[in-house]
Amino acid sequence: MGLFATGLDDRFYVYGGRPGVWSPIGEPGADFAISGSHVYRLATDLQSVHLWDGKGTSWTRIGGPATRLYGGDPGLFATGPNGSIFRYEDPGKPWSFVGTPGASFAVTDRHLYGLTPDRAWVNRRLTGERPKEGLPWVTVAGPAGDLYGGAAGLFSTDSSRTRLRILGEPGIDGKQDWRDIGPAGAEVRVGRREVYVLTEDRSEVRRWSLDTGDWLRIGGPVRTLAVGS
Repeated sequence: MGLFATGLDDRFYVYGGRPGVWSPIGEPGADFAISGSHVYRLATDLQSVHLWDGKGTSWTRIGGPATRLYGGDPGLFATGPNGSIFRYEDPGKPWSFVGTPGASFAVTDRHLYGLTPDRAWVNRRLTGERPKEGLPWVTVAGPAGDLYGGAAGLFSTDSSRTRLRILGEPGIDGKQDWRDIGPAGAEVRVGRREVYVLTEDRSEVRRWSLDTGDWLRIGGPVRTLAVGS
């Protein structure tokens, strides 16, 4: 899909593939998520979730009140007003319950992750099959500030929310550790092989490469970011 952002004029833009090249596609929202070839928007009043029709500025409502959206290869998820997390299944059908409230959630290319309310532990849930209430969540990592996920992996901020980290591969003992990769900024979005950070003052969009470990400025200023794989 690509990288999307809300500009300083409050319009929603898609990144054109070259630094500084952006095209408008619609109005802003409270949150955005991308799953597969679909772009989703949470209305600014948090009362409805919408699907972009793929051209122009046309959007279709697919859900009711929510507080955050999380998208990735396993599907689209949203936290409800009480903090529980649900999965979008099909148009016209109720969203499926998948977990109790957490401090933060993230979706990678295979899994849904949740941060416990006290931010002390990160738990993982398999999402390859239809979610059912009561399936176990497995603890995989320690403390974090907020979680961010995508095909590039699972990322988090530290407890101060100023540093960005990537979750390493399991060791012989099965333990996974966080590795610092740079400043966190105001927003973080994860793509297929990259991570995008909107700087704290929202003046720059920077891209970190999973392959090289390098950072590159690709745009800005913008208000918000959304990225698809």
